[in-house]
Order: sequence, then structure tokens, then C-alpha cells
Amino acid sequence: MKRLAIAFFYDKDGVVDDYMLLLVAELGNFVDKTVFISNGVLTQESEIRLKGVVQDILVRENEGFDVWAYKVALEYVGYETLASYDEIILYNHTVYGPLFPFSEMFSEMEKRTCSFWGITSHKRMEPNPFTGNGILPFHLNSHFIAVRRDMASSDAFRHYWENMPKIGGYVDSILLHEARFVEHFTNLGYAVSVYMDCDQFSSNYPVFEEVDEAIRNRCPILKRRSLFGDPVAMDQMAIDLPRALTLIKETSNYDIDLIWRNVLRQTELRVLHTNAALFKIFPDSRLQTKRRKYGRIAVCVHIYYIDMLHELLSVCNNIQEPFDFIATTNTDEKKSIIELFISKDRNRYKLALFGTKSKINNVVVRVVEKNIGYDTAALLITCRDIIISGDYELVCRLHSKKSIQDTGGRGRYFKHHLFENLANSPGYVANVLDMFFDNPRIGLAIAPAIHVHYSTLGQGWFTNRARTESIAARIGINVSFDSDTPVAPFGGMFWFRPSALRKLFAYPWAWNDFESELSYGDGDLPHSVERIYAYVAQDAGFLTQTIACLHQAEQSYVRLEYKVQKLASLIPAGDFAYNCHLLSKWKEAGHPIERERPDDSKPQTIAQFITIAQFITMAFSRLRRRLKRRRGIIAHVDLINHALKNAPNVSLYRNDCTSIKIVGWAIPTASDEAFDAIAIHLTGDKACVSAPTKLVFRPDVAVHYGQKNFEKSGMEWECSIELLKAGSYSVRIVGTDKSGTDYSTAVGNIFIK
Repeated sequence: MKRLAIAFFYDKDGVVDDYMLLLVAELGNFVDKTVFISNGVLTQESEIRLKGVVQDILVRENEGFDVWAYKVALEYVGYETLASYDEIILYNHTVYGPLFPFSEMFSEMEKRTCSFWGITSHKRMEPNPFTGNGILPFHLNSHFIAVRRDMASSDAFRHYWENMPKIGGYVDSILLHEARFVEHFTNLGYAVSVYMDCDQFSSNYPVFEEVDEAIRNRCPILKRRSLFGDPVAMDQMAIDLPRALTLIKETSNYDIDLIWRNVLRQTELRVLHTNAALFKIFPDSRLQTKRRKYGRIAVCVHIYYIDMLHELLSVCNNIQEPFDFIATTNTDEKKSIIELFISKDRNRYKLALFGTKSKINNVVVRVVEKNIGYDTAALLITCRDIIISGDYELVCRLHSKKSIQDTGGRGRYFKHHLFENLANSPGYVANVLDMFFDNPRIGLAIAPAIHVHYSTLGQGWFTNRARTESIAARIGINVSFDSDTPVAPFGGMFWFRPSALRKLFAYPWAWNDFESELSYGDGDLPHSVERIYAYVAQDAGFLTQTIACLHQAEQSYVRLEYKVQKLASLIPAGDFAYNCHLLSKWKEAGHPIERERPDDSKPQTIAQFITIAQFITMAFSRLRRRLKRRRGIIAHVDLINHALKNAPNVSLYRNDCTSIKIVGWAIPTASDEAFDAIAIHLTGDKACVSAPTKLVFRPDVAVHYGQKNFEKSGMEWECSIELLKAGSYSVRIVGTDKSGTDYSTAVGNIFIK
């Protein structure tokens, strides 16, 4: 057959990715001419590459969607010229292919007697889901429609396009063209056929809703929307994209990397992460037997807490491939201890520490220039030259995590969550390395988002989004950030390819970019950098893969399942999409907490339902009312000289420090307004010190107490230790309200030795 193809294309950046070039080239084997029409300007490189696979390139304004692009292209070719072709193919950029040879499809369709045909179709639906009434007729999916000479050369075909209504949006393109095309021409007597008969499937839209079964039946295309569609809707339809991708790998010769390269440029990371199930649970035994050459590996670890050195080296010992050990710390004394423990000249330490021969090759231990920015500054500044050198294929980032701001077992749980999900055992690490080897598109491997104790899910940006966006602009990355919870290595530990994070390390970070150690918390540079790693990798064209060991995955899943079912039990009955809709309306209304009095004359609204979030808000409201009846102050000291203030007594040694630094917060119990001033009083037998503190931003306190004004409740205070003689001092926090009234409370004791 002599064929003409009209290929419609749109990309917000004007970039024609390799998937589209392949699609056009493969269909080009079956057509005599391809007219490529783009709604929007193309990059110069894209135009040059297109000229090798198409005959004509048309560029127009981005209006009318694909419908008016086809109309313009048909007029460009000329309706009289259409009669010289046996078949006119109208297709667009919304599919990947060919998953299977197009020769199979064309061979089959050439046997069929029809006037027009498509690869896939949509079943008749009543009512029409786009209007809520009437009928959505059976129709061919407009991503590929072939029209044969008898219809293409008819006055009816020309009249259809010349009288096409204006297309104002996506729904118009469906109702005024895609859903209308088949019915219009079959009513005129033209016969239609479909390569993949939708009646063979149970859903209305098989190429999308049953993507895995469509591929199992050798459908030659994959809808791109399968990867970036709304996960809530994908969940409602139980769309099994992971199975579809597996089937492509197992039964097709299609290069799946073409998909990743395209979708990474345009899709929100968490959406892609969810739809494609970018999550691997590995056992502790290696799944493969073949030896691999992984390239040079480094473990880059920041060791502030020297007492964790043994534990960190035990984690490193699970890497049974040769690796370089690169450490940073904050003092020369700690540097000497680290070098002693891993010195190749002291084999007895190796045996004592590792039990087996260490795989450590080279050892580099550096002392940071300044003890600010925590492990993040040490990585971006002190280790910058090593990471961007190009010497390493993979790096495992670890640090001596204690989460001193979290009491009880919370910090310990977080540490185990990271260590075990990143390097649980030799077999587990071997599986992680194999994963990187088998898929060069993976640039980052992270532990699952921590959700035990921490309110990360749904709130993971906390107060860090604006700062993260400013970093993105600063280093020159152009991706869309996720709306609620970023895909991020919470806790700052992960595996990575240096090439995936090159933009972040190439930027000339300086020590004065980082806040002082007293300013540690959400909104600072380390917390914001922690949330940008995956997006830097995305900008560079790399995937972020979540990895988990078996026992951590088991524990995390059952807790997560409990939380979800508990939340679901406290909101009106309905499926997940319905519950999301209700809660979104409640959020839009400003989260009202007062239950309205029932009114039979009015329909119920979301404000009349008590949800778990409402219950929590109301509980805090009751707490505040009780506190107001007991006029006073609530104060808490988080840190004293970097040490967690979790006990009444703290000892400080004059030889170890030159000053006393206290970080904490204080709020009034009798007002919704923060204190105008906060002071710290140290009272001892031999000396007394009283001074105002620096007020700092504490959004966590405001969130916890449900009072936005408490964002200004933080305090930082520092004085020279020379002002205090050796002895015991009681610590008292004094808050002053707008009226000048002071409220004070004792928070513990400091022993100067």
C-alpha cells in the first residue's frame, strides 16, 4: 500500500525524545511520506534529528490540540492529493512503540475489508462520563487512525475536517472529534475495524485500563499516560503498569530505557515512583550468581559521633566488593581514631571489627574546615573533589546518625531503618549492586520514607519547599517538584551514581552558605538539600529507586496498613478516591473544626463530618483551653552545647568548651500569642547570669499546638563559660508577654566542671 502519515507532536520544551524518533522511523518503514506537525516551536537539535526520518516538518501555535493539527496538516497536503494514497495514517506522540513489530499489525489489517481502522478502541458508555448524561459512543482511540482511499478522497471526509468546531480543551477534543469520528462515518456507510478488539477485554478502555493484558496480547503500543496518570485514578482502575513493564522486558525487544528517558523529563517523581512501582524488596541472599564488574565503589561517611565508628564499619563490612573508605569528621583527634581503626597495618583490628577480612582498599579521612552544616556540608564541600573526580561508579553515603532531637527509641529506629534498608547484609548489598549494574538508568537508591513516629507522609516538605526550590534555581535544574511529599532520602543516607548528582556537587558551595549549628532544623540548608537529591538525579535523566530489606519491609507495611485503615475508619464510608475528594473539600474550606447543627432542610457538607484530623485539632483546642485556666509557661530545652537535653542534669567541662549554648522554645499557656521576649536565668551558689535570648522560627511548635502565632516561639542563647565558676546552676526560662508580665519555669540543672 502507498501510505501518507501525519504525525502530531507536542512537548512543552520543544524536545523530540528518542521514543518519538523511533516511533516515526518504524512507521516510516510502512509509509511513503511523513508530515510531522508540532504544536509549538521545536529545539534546533530536534529539528535536525527529525529531518532524517520525516519528509516535511510543520510548526504551529499550540491550539486546538491534535484535532486542529491534523486539520492543518491535511490542508497542507491538499485534499486532492489524498486520493493518490491508499491509506492516510493520523497518529500522535501519546504512545510508545513499537513494542512488537508493526509488520504484524499491518499484515493483519491489510487482510481486512474496511474504510478506516485503528490500533485500539473504547467501548460505548452510558452515561457519558464527560457530560454525566447521554452516551459516549464506541470509538477508535485517536492516537492512531488509518483512513483508506475510498473515505479519504470523499467529500464527506473533507467536509468533516473543514467544518470541525473550535477545540477549546481536552474534553472538546474527545467529544467533538475522537468520540464522534467513528459514529459520524459509520452512519455514512463506511466500515470500521480495530486491530485490538476492545470486546476481548473487560474494561471500557483496554489499552489504558488493562495495559498489561493488552501487551500480553501483543498490542504494539503503550500509552504514555500509564506512567504519569493520577495515581488515585490508577488505583481505582487497578491499572497494573509494573506487570506491563515486566511483560515488555520479557516478551518484547523494545528498549524500555526510551520510556524512562522521556518520562523523567516531564513527570512528577512521586507519581512515576508510584505508578511504575519503583520499589525493590531484596532478600539477604544474592539473587544472581554471575560475577559482575561494578566499577569502583566508595563509602563516603561523616563521623561526628565517634562512638558509632564500630557500628558504621560493621555496616560497611556488608559490602563484599572492594571499596574505598572516605570519612569526614570534625576534629584531628577523631581523625586519628578513625585511621587507627581501619589502618591496614593493624590486621588485629580488622579481625576484631569485621570477623572477616575487610574489603577496604584506600582510606581517606578528612577534617572539616568548620563544624557547621552537619553531614551535608561535609559531603558537598569537604568531599566535593572526590565525588566529581569521575573515579567512582557508585557511592554509598552514610553518617553517624543519632537524631538527638528525638527521645526514646525514635532516633534509634530511624537509624536502623536507614542502615538496614541500605546495607543489611552481604547478600542484600550484592542485590543492590546488581540492580545498579542491570539498570544504568538508576541514579539513586534510597530507603522508604520513614513514617514510624515521623509525620513524613503527606507532610514531607514541612517548611523546606521554598528553600529547596531556591536551590534548584541556583544549581540550574528544571523539574517539577511533588506537591505533598518529596521523593527523598530522609535521614541523608543513600546509594548514588556521582554522574546523577553532578549538578549538585559541581556548584561551588561555601561554608557561609550553611547556618550555624544552633539553627539546625526544618528550613535550613541541610534539610532542603536532603529533599533535592532525587530531583537533581531526575534532571540528569536518572531514576530514583526505593529499596528495602525483608524484615524492615514487613514491619513498615503492617504499621502503614494499620494507619491507613485507622484513618479510613474515621471518615465517611467510601473508596479511596471518594475519601480524597471529601478531605480535599474540607481542606479547601480551611479545615473547620466545629460540628454544625443538623438542618434537615440543608444537605450535609464535609464540615459536618468529624475526621481524625478534626479530632486531633479539637483535642489541641481543648488542651489550650485547659492551659489558659492555668496561666503560665511551657518551655523546653532541646540542646545544650549540641547534646540532647533529655534529662534534668547536664554536665559541661570547662576544658571542652568556651561557651554555653542553649536551644529550645517557650509558649504561654494563657494566650494564643507568642511571648514578646524570652530570657534564660542561670542561678548558682557562686554566680548568676540572666540574659535575653534570640527569638527564632519554630514552625514545628506551631504545628504541634495548632497555633500559627507560636511559629515565633523558638529561642537561642549563648554566653561565655568564663562568666560561670565551677558548680551547679539551675536553669529557668522566663517569658514576657505583651503586657510586660513575666512567666517562668525551671527546666533543669547545669553542672560546670
